[in-house]
Amino acid sequence: MSTCDICLRDGLQQQHKYCRRCGSRNSSYIKPDGDNIAEPTEIELKIARRLFAEGINFLLGPEIWYSSCTYYTPDFLIEDKFVVEIDGQHHYTDPHQVLMDRIRQRAIENSGYPVYRFTNKEVNKSLDTTINQILSLVHTTKVTTNHSKIIEVDIPKEQRISSLPISILIKCAHELYKRTHDDGWTTSVFKDVFSEFSFTSNRCAIQLTMMMLLGLNFRASDDGTADFQNYARLFEKATFILQEFFGDIAIVELKNEFNMSATNFLKNLVCYGKPKRLPKRVIYIKNNDDIQNLVKSFNTNFLKFGIQVSEEDLKIECLHEKEKISRRKLKSK
Repeated sequence: MSTCDICLRDGLQQQHKYCRRCGSRNSSYIKPDGDNIAEPTEIELKIARRLFAEGINFLLGPEIWYSSCTYYTPDFLIEDKFVVEIDGQHHYTDPHQVLMDRIRQRAIENSGYPVYRFTNKEVNKSLDTTINQILSLVHTTKVTTNHSKIIEVDIPKEQRISSLPISILIKCAHELYKRTHDDGWTTSVFKDVFSEFSFTSNRCAIQLTMMMLLGLNFRASDDGTADFQNYARLFEKATFILQEFFGDIAIVELKNEFNMSATNFLKNLVCYGKPKRLPKRVIYIKNNDDIQNLVKSFNTNFLKFGIQVSEEDLKIECLHEKEKISRRKLKSK
């Protein structure tokens, strides 16, 4: 890391073409080998340089971590108060992109940052108007006291994203599935299994394994519908186990991670009748009433965790999946 020649602030990394704190060109820039880092667009750079000239403290393309495994890079974090996104046309014409934006926005807001969106078109029409609107938001947006507000996960960077092969995590999840069925969901069982697989301190690996374990435990009720009551009970046990390992922040991380993936999880139930980790179909979704009941049951059981899915979002996700299935079939012919 080095110091920016323009804003004189530390933390300038060689692999970034532009300073994240003022938008100026990085004179020490070295293109990284085999690592595609998303760089700001010309419009974003214009906004960054104007905000810097106005004396606004911001981060360009910050990493906002939802959990120890997942982060999102919005366009701007302004005064550590709110996020600003500058959207190209596909962000409001592609239904699936709109859905992804909505899910990410919900996760960012759950992490304590209000999100304000501007389009490329309106910025190009009047950069001054956009800057004035952002300046107004600086003065009117209050800093939240949301306990889940995190921008940097409080663990070493090498522990944020697991470098362990997915095959190892799958084996671990299956071993936990067997042991917890025999001995229950106790901290000692999890500690023993994680020790056997040599990642007792890897938060991301443990979080991913826990998500897989939950998928393996998914089942149907006696009437053939999804048993979300049992699934929510196990999810709560998972949060208690992770809390004993890593403290309260681990609960926030697991909830954020599942909130991000919940729509995709329900999509797999609608399209395939099961989570990815199960080998065979568990439930059958036949019509719109079944989808409505699925969403209602899920939301009823997961509301207490702050996790919800909208029926509209689920239908968009399912249509997108069906399009992917159709494309795969065409390629296979």
